[in-house]
Amino acid sequence: VRAERGGRASHLALRLAGELPPAVSALVVATDGVDGRSGHAGGLVDRDTFRGRSGELDAALRTFDSGALLRERGAHVELPRGHNLTDLVVLSRP
Repeated sequence: VRAERGGRASHLALRLAGELPPAVSALVVATDGVDGRSGHAGGLVDRDTFRGRSGELDAALRTFDSGALLRERGAHVELPRGHNLTDLVVLSRP
């Protein structure tokens, strides 16, 4: 399978989006600002980010094109580039 416009942070954000409980958000980013070939650092999602779009979500995961779908939904995250510390995953609830 040829990886498209995504990386491990974008892919994990999509995987989490469909599994999060109500009122919980997930921020998943590569701290160097570069997540694979996505063009951004990662994503910020909750269970409603892809509501009613499970077919598109599944296709993006299957083809490793998670970055494009995050950008389309306005759920992508951009960070300054250059300092690679780690990948970051934060779960948040009110």
